[in-house]
Amino acid sequence: MLNKRSLGKKEQILGWFEIACIFFVLLLLISRCFSGVLIEGASMEDTYQDKDRVLLQVFLYNIKIHDVVVFYEDRINGPNGKPVGLCIKRVMALGGDAIKFEKESSNDVTFYRRAGGEGEWEKEPDYFKITRMTYNTGSFPNTMFNITWGEEMTVPKDCFFVMGDNRDHSSDSRTFGYVDKSQIEGRVVLDLKEGTFLRWYYSPKTVGAP
Repeated sequence: MLNKRSLGKKEQILGWFEIACIFFVLLLLISRCFSGVLIEGASMEDTYQDKDRVLLQVFLYNIKIHDVVVFYEDRINGPNGKPVGLCIKRVMALGGDAIKFEKESSNDVTFYRRAGGEGEWEKEPDYFKITRMTYNTGSFPNTMFNITWGEEMTVPKDCFFVMGDNRDHSSDSRTFGYVDKSQIEGRVVLDLKEGTFLRWYYSPKTVGAP
């Protein structure tokens, strides 16, 4: 009887050890596929606020239209006067898409996209929270990336046209041009809420939202 009880304890210990090993391997895999990021800036409001944290998929991802992505961008500077580095914006057009900006009578600017450069023009959807663009701001259009109202442009292959959801307070593809596929770090898949295990587990990278 003693031997049986002793054997049972050993099996129980081995069972818990196996569970711990599986849990550790899962955490390792998750840490390789995902990354926590801390947003600094207001260009993604109201979707994401300054100091929000999100989970970024950095492995085996496929970028679709309207995904929010993090990418390397050294063509614009942050508040400290240094290149932003990692930046977060929303994908508004894919490689091969045709795009244009039209002025409206209300001083608004409307963004249009034609998927693959064919078919009907699609007006940007309003299912995500965005601040309307206006054309009375000094930074749009600009000299770094020339935009002519109503002129059709084609997004180059393996590139993306990105914009911040806070349209009038965002330095994005209207400022620095297209984002190349090689610049993409990953796509946002989840908000990291206060008190969640994932928020505690991930040490966030800082991404600018200028």
